Amino acid sequence: MHGRIRVTRDKFYIFVKKHLSVKVYLNGKEIIIFKGATLGDIVLASSKQSFKMLKSGYLGIYDRYGFMTEPDGPAVEGQHFFLKIIRKQK
Repeated sequence: MHGRIRVTRDKFYIFVKKHLSVKVYLNGKEIIIFKGATLGDIVLASSKQSFKMLKSGYLGIYDRYGFMTEPDGPAVEGQHFFLKIIRKQK
């Protein structure tokens, strides 16, 4: 995919044709990304450091109802997700 990327204070854009993109929210910030993106792609578009912590198991992705989701899950238009620290169980 060849597109332009623009980052503002609270929005992340990966420019693609309108019918080929979806708008989702991560920690309250709007992210516009290509259709077919996974939740991991959304985290990576937001922050490389958060993506590394997600892959290492330190962070988890939760939907707006508080349920944990997998990073390889699909991103659907208008969804809201939140990154939270996963508590280690003893």
